Amino acid sequence: MKVLIVDDDRPTVEVIAGSMNWQKLGIDQVFTAFNVTAARRIIMENDIAIVISDIEMPRETGLDLLAWYREQGYSGQFMLLTCHERFDFARIALKYQAADYLLKPFDNAAMEQTLERMIHRIRHQRDGLQFSAAETGEPADADAVTDDLSAVFDIDVATLNSYLQGKQKIEFLSYIKSHLVELQRNRRLTEPLLEQMQMVVIQAVYTYLGNKHINGAALFSDANISNLSESASKSVIDMMRWITYLIEQTFAFEESFNRSFSLGDQVLQYIRDHYAEPLDRNILADQFCLAPEYLAKKFKKETGKTVNDAIAEQRVAAAKVLLDRGERVSDVADRVGFENFTWFSTTFKKYAGISPAQYRKK
Repeated sequence: MKVLIVDDDRPTVEVIAGSMNWQKLGIDQVFTAFNVTAARRIIMENDIAIVISDIEMPRETGLDLLAWYREQGYSGQFMLLTCHERFDFARIALKYQAADYLLKPFDNAAMEQTLERMIHRIRHQRDGLQFSAAETGEPADADAVTDDLSAVFDIDVATLNSYLQGKQKIEFLSYIKSHLVELQRNRRLTEPLLEQMQMVVIQAVYTYLGNKHINGAALFSDANISNLSESASKSVIDMMRWITYLIEQTFAFEESFNRSFSLGDQVLQYIRDHYAEPLDRNILADQFCLAPEYLAKKFKKETGKTVNDAIAEQRVAAAKVLLDRGERVSDVADRVGFENFTWFSTTFKKYAGISPAQYRKK
């Protein structure tokens, strides 16, 4: 069985290729590509069973690759990776039947578990088996699965988000259950559809936490969430049990985060996540719904530094990483959020003590 890893970030490709126990998973060959064009060529020349692809790449994205992959009639398993919690990504992933959708930085154990599920599906398909309906016991045919996946799009993600924002757990659960019960009543509920439903719910939770500048990766390391997730695609009851626990833990996780992290910590985390974007105290104030003067004063009191210093330090730190990789100085300036090279050079020298060019030669 062959795997293809696609990402324009070479270290990410190397981490994935080097950290998975491929032999244990039954993978005998791992291919790598750093753009969609190269990935297409490898796919056409080899029998690739699994594709692991980043979404956001130059020129063409992982979603473009996924769409092409399905349009060409390939039926392998496709895993998407992304740094951003966006429902439009999830919708396209669902449309073209991606097997899973993981957020960076990903946990190696979580990726290995996902790969195990994907390989399990492939073996069923190669043995001429199909997933049975989760509740009815009837076999699922290809047309039914396609129709069922389309039904997921009837779920209004904005409604899910509004329920989470209002901490309306009962309404959230009722909304999901009503869709599942309708599919069950029509005898169209399948295990693949329930797996796709899990993706939608996970994405909703990640987006909810992301909007509050909370990284949701730690939440999903909860052993109970992981255990319940394993059986969630088996039945409506199992799915609702998993979602109920997940939503309860999401709100508890948020409360714990808010108790343990000061405003200064949250602002610093936001700067780390968005340093490459336009950023100043006014933008930060908008994000945290505070007056710019109040945010700047409270941030200085808690951290001992100004907002501008914190932004500049993060950008210089990120620039050092890129320069250490051999990136061109002129390219690095733009990638870490500086509007022009002069500003980048001056700021870098102020915080690093030497110019970017001198640092790169070290």
